[in-house]
Amino acid sequence: MKVEIIRNDGTTDTVTTLIKDSEFEKIATLGIGSCRMRIFNADGAYSNLYTGGEIIRFYAEHTDASTTNKKQFEGRLDYPKDTIKQDGHFLEIEGRHISYSLSEVKVYANFSGVDGATVLKNIITNFLSGYGFTTNNITDPIGTNIEVVWSGKIFWDCVKDICTQTGSDCYVDDNKDFHLFKENSDGTMNYDEAVVEGEGHNLVDVFDWGEDTYEKRDKIIVQGIDNEGLPIIYPAGTGTRPITIFSNDIRTYEQAQLIGDKKLEELKNLPPRAKVRVFGMQDLDPGDNIWVWIPRVKITGIYKIQKFKQIFNKEGWFTDLTIEREIRDISQILAERATAEEQLKPVLNIDDLEQSYNFTFDDNSNILQLTNTEITQGRLQLTSGQAQGTMESASRNTNNDISKIKMKVVGSDITSTTFQISLNDGTIYQDIQKDTLYTVGSNFNHTGRNLRIKVNLLSNTANPNPLIESLVCLYK
Repeated sequence: MKVEIIRNDGTTDTVTTLIKDSEFEKIATLGIGSCRMRIFNADGAYSNLYTGGEIIRFYAEHTDASTTNKKQFEGRLDYPKDTIKQDGHFLEIEGRHISYSLSEVKVYANFSGVDGATVLKNIITNFLSGYGFTTNNITDPIGTNIEVVWSGKIFWDCVKDICTQTGSDCYVDDNKDFHLFKENSDGTMNYDEAVVEGEGHNLVDVFDWGEDTYEKRDKIIVQGIDNEGLPIIYPAGTGTRPITIFSNDIRTYEQAQLIGDKKLEELKNLPPRAKVRVFGMQDLDPGDNIWVWIPRVKITGIYKIQKFKQIFNKEGWFTDLTIEREIRDISQILAERATAEEQLKPVLNIDDLEQSYNFTFDDNSNILQLTNTEITQGRLQLTSGQAQGTMESASRNTNNDISKIKMKVVGSDITSTTFQISLNDGTIYQDIQKDTLYTVGSNFNHTGRNLRIKVNLLSNTANPNPLIESLVCLYK
């Protein structure tokens, strides 16, 4: 092995023989990787030498040669600190993978009906210019139906969105080249590494193995917010163990549907998760699939390596493997919570309604008929010279009878405008008031599962120019 620290003035320090212990972690999709090591510093030679921003390079391979050129990790030194413990005086170093800027750059973009590879290449070009990243290992294309709206979202969180919607994994290698590929595809099979127990083989420890059903869910409710600030709600599944996903980056019903369906598939069919330790693996990448053969605990199969950590200490070189799925600890939960709080805007749904029928009037989508009305510049309004007119929506089939309903509207001069709802495909319409909750069998007098909406615009002295910018019908 060999460890180098390149100072900010270009000087290279080879610190291999001074290292007490070290860890270098690489991750597929979930994050960007990190490093930690302790350098003997008994005489204070390294105190105040590093200030942050230096480059760390870690090389290791199984060889008898005195030097090695097989780079396992390159990163940025973030936090050097002096520590004194029972076993000596050390300079303790913490850092991130060389792709650290992906946790700092923010993205402002939206895509609809575009494949994931195209989306990733686009945001790399537009938001990472000058950072030195390349796209030589992006599988093209991946998926065809990306639906995303990013308003200042952290770059790597955008990558995770792409992977979620396309069933893919992504990592950045030590040369800053992006790798985007379908998870568990043929190209992810690594035949050079394996986990095998028994004399003469590489298994050291099995820390845990099993299926954790704590996160298993059979219903996902996705809530977002459209461009006018109105709620978007989509439920996936019909079970009794729901979880709700909130995000202000979800701006369309179609996007909510993609996320909900994918998350439901993931949380209904959780693979086993495990953490095992083996003697050092030199030819491993995040997202690789390898053979795992541990007969004593009945593990015999091919599994994905979600992340791995290269560990060097006085006992030797070891690799800790997180298999198939992330094992969450409290630090990860807190980090995810901080990210969620940064991205989140409140979505008002105090009535616990589960779905939404949204109209932003950017086009004629979901509109059946316009009478003396028109869609102009993202607004529904009367055609010139008309004092009243209507808009009637296309029917939304809800699969089950609707029990509750509520309408929210953004517009102006609409105090005389009326709104109607039909649950039986327009056979019966009932007048409703916006921002009022209606319950079938109580203050709503007919049943059904084919939702239609009618808007009756009316111009008068008090409301000379009625127009609607956005409308949503929430229902359960």
